[in-house]
Amino acid sequence: MVVGRLAGGAVSEGGLPHRLWRLGADLSIWQALYATGLVAMFTQSLGEGLLPGLAPAMASLFGAHAMFLLDRVKLSNALLDPADAAADPRRDALFRRHGPTLRLLAIASLGAGMTIGGVWVSWITAVSIGAGVLGVLVYAGRPGKRASALRVKSIPVLKNLYVGAGLTAVALACVLPGTDIPWDRAGLVALASLLLVTADAVLCDLDDTEADRSFGVGSIAAEYGGSPAGAVAIALTAGASVCLLSTAHHTSAAARTTWAILLPATTVAILFAGFRRVKSLVDVRLVVLAAACAAMLSR
Repeated sequence: MVVGRLAGGAVSEGGLPHRLWRLGADLSIWQALYATGLVAMFTQSLGEGLLPGLAPAMASLFGAHAMFLLDRVKLSNALLDPADAAADPRRDALFRRHGPTLRLLAIASLGAGMTIGGVWVSWITAVSIGAGVLGVLVYAGRPGKRASALRVKSIPVLKNLYVGAGLTAVALACVLPGTDIPWDRAGLVALASLLLVTADAVLCDLDDTEADRSFGVGSIAAEYGGSPAGAVAIALTAGASVCLLSTAHHTSAAARTTWAILLPATTVAILFAGFRRVKSLVDVRLVVLAAACAAMLSR
């Protein structure tokens, strides 16, 4: 019944597929899948299999869901960001109406992610997920009518790097425990992840450019414009590809090369395809690419 009410409030036009797509975005499901796709990229690029194990995948999925959903609904309605409300008034109204339920959902996801990670992967995984949730609170800060310069999300470039570093750390904590992967290989894939997630964070900010500019949120798009932001995203993604290719002569060369080709190609496609909003497309891209890469490598 709760999901039904949320779906009804999530969007007032379009058919069922459109309503479900918007509901997935509202509830941060697509963002959670992004983290799982990142874990799959690590798994494939480090030669640990075609797909991640169930426990690392579920730990990353639930843990990231808690982080992203909490970033949206905050600890109380009083802390909801006015920039987010200006960017999507419909979603802001949904969060204000169902805030307590959604915060309980975020807590449940946090508990599931930490439990799965701590019991079936490593205590390091559980700690990284808990630290990630604390990091979300630091990232958002306390919004006002104008965003404070002390908030991480108000500082250009740092805003995106912060997201990139956080998700990369969680992905590493889900994949590396219990393996004998050399640190040089893991380090280069981690650097690729940092560049990629930072680039994708820049892309996602394109949807909220005007609202971010009005409320002092420090996105590259808000500060310098959409075209420079797109160029930065392409450059960072290309840098991620270079990192992946630089050790492609080791094991998992096919996986690294596949990712190195698909990542910049899809970034350019998203930017120039003329979509009105790109955030959810960016969010689901990695899990789709992981499945495609697994299918190609399994032949």
